[in-house]
Amino acid sequence: MKERTEKILTGLELKLKDLRKSTSPFKTYVNKEIPMLENITVYYKKADGKTKKKILGCIFSKKLVFEKGKIAT
Repeated sequence: MKERTEKILTGLELKLKDLRKSTSPFKTYVNKEIPMLENITVYYKKADGKTKKKILGCIFSKKLVFEKGKIAT
C-alpha cells in the first residue's frame, strides 16, 4: 500500500512541476493586465487620443456621445 501511495505521490509531484512551468493565459492576465487596471487613471492621463478612446471603449459598451464638452453614454 505504501509503495502504491508513493507512486501516486511522485506522479502528482511531477504533474505539479509541469503545471508550474507551463504558461497560462490567466497567469499572464494576472501578472500584466491587473496591475494596469490598478493604475488605469495614470495610463489614461498619459495616453494619446486613440488610446484614450480604446480605454473608454473597453469600459463603456455603448458608443460615447460628446455634448457641450461633456461625455454622455
